Amino acid sequence: MALTSLLSLVTLTAMLSFTGAIRTISISASSHYDLGFQLGRLAKHEISAQFDSDPQLASLLSVMRTKAGAHAVDSLVAVAAADTPFALEELQGMAAGSNVSLDECTVPKALSSDTQVIAMNFRNEISVLLPTRTLRTDCSDFFYVGASVEATQWAHNEDGDLSNRNTSYFLIANFTHDPSKNFAAYTYPGILPGCAFGFNAHGVVLTTNALFPPTTDANALGRYFLNRRLLSVTSLSEAVDILSSMPSATGFAANFGFIREGRFVNFEVGLGGDFAMTSISKNFSHFNMYERLVAPAVFEPSSARRRERVDTLPPPTTRGQLFAIAGNTDDLDYPIYRNGAPPDDRCVTLATAVFDGEGLAVEVFESNVKTARSASLIVPLDLWRS
Repeated sequence: MALTSLLSLVTLTAMLSFTGAIRTISISASSHYDLGFQLGRLAKHEISAQFDSDPQLASLLSVMRTKAGAHAVDSLVAVAAADTPFALEELQGMAAGSNVSLDECTVPKALSSDTQVIAMNFRNEISVLLPTRTLRTDCSDFFYVGASVEATQWAHNEDGDLSNRNTSYFLIANFTHDPSKNFAAYTYPGILPGCAFGFNAHGVVLTTNALFPPTTDANALGRYFLNRRLLSVTSLSEAVDILSSMPSATGFAANFGFIREGRFVNFEVGLGGDFAMTSISKNFSHFNMYERLVAPAVFEPSSARRRERVDTLPPPTTRGQLFAIAGNTDDLDYPIYRNGAPPDDRCVTLATAVFDGEGLAVEVFESNVKTARSASLIVPLDLWRS
């Protein structure tokens, strides 16, 4: 590593505030492939642990060995290669860095780790082909948007399977030859960054919520690849252009904070290039259900109950009130801050990310934000200031 790159990493790390156990990985990369390669080497054990413990992976691999599954994945990979080649390069680098051969990203004939990388990054699309589809009902967002960015607070509960606990990490990517590509994101092992929460060098903050159309479109761009592309946008107009020109293979919601524009926006994304854009003002919340885009969807009880609970609570006007909502556990069966217990089986809140408009930082809480004494990690949005 060049001395200037090493000094950049030291400077970035010095700007962070740590009080918890969340692992932070800072990488100075010369290319997207190099970013993936270094990440694969540094997170090899987390990737292995994730693949070993994921409860759905064996079923996804079984579907991929069928004629229909292999055809769908071949098509999804081809679209990803055409629309987001840089994201595919990151996956190829990650596979190589963790001693996995991706075979030019075609579906391998044997059960191996490279098959697992493909399965994990197209899990949303492949899962539709399962005989019994298990929904991974991930994430909730809560906003209080004030008269300015400085007066705004925004909390995102990152929900995931119990197998994700203690394996995820916060990735800080520093591209030495093009700093405009820099980003920071909470990342799942073996998965492209962008599908949880993060921000980039242009002052754009992104969180996502899973949505569940009953079908998938294998001739469109896979959700994780589209999320990775959205993590790199520079403006609201670019986000609209991407969603207009790159139809999604499945559904999701994207919540954006365009800090330099002073705008907060929610997109509900469906199939066939459909999406609904909502400008966020004052109080706003979003779960794993379509509320503005008219689109077919699989019913998911946790989202309905989380929505019902929020609607009974007073709209937040302070940071403490926002935290009380994000950390609410009053509904014992389907709490907002989730614990993985039945009937909300296996889904747990892994972390809460808080956008602090006054401090212009993202705070990450690993315990319930309602009662936590302090954030585990504080990352300034001007992380790459010159």
